[in-house]
Amino acid sequence: MPTCTECGQLLSIDGPVTADQMEEHRLWRHPTDTDIAVVMHEIQALGQQVQVAYDARDWLSTYMLLEDLHDKVSRARAYTRGHADEGIAA
Repeated sequence: MPTCTECGQLLSIDGPVTADQMEEHRLWRHPTDTDIAVVMHEIQALGQQVQVAYDARDWLSTYMLLEDLHDKVSRARAYTRGHADEGIAA
């Protein structure tokens, strides 16, 4: 069964792993400093887009942008969780 070479996590139970699946695992479990900086920038940019859509009373765009923002914030939280745990332990 295919596992991550870095952390040993099982990546698939039913066949080979695609490049997209490997990249998704890497982004969530082994982000680079660049990955973290990019998602933080995307959060800021999406927040501004949400405000513009809200001010225009474009409710569909506001909703869709908030969904995207939620996904980016979830990723950022995953990225910073380990660092937060280190801060608590110190």
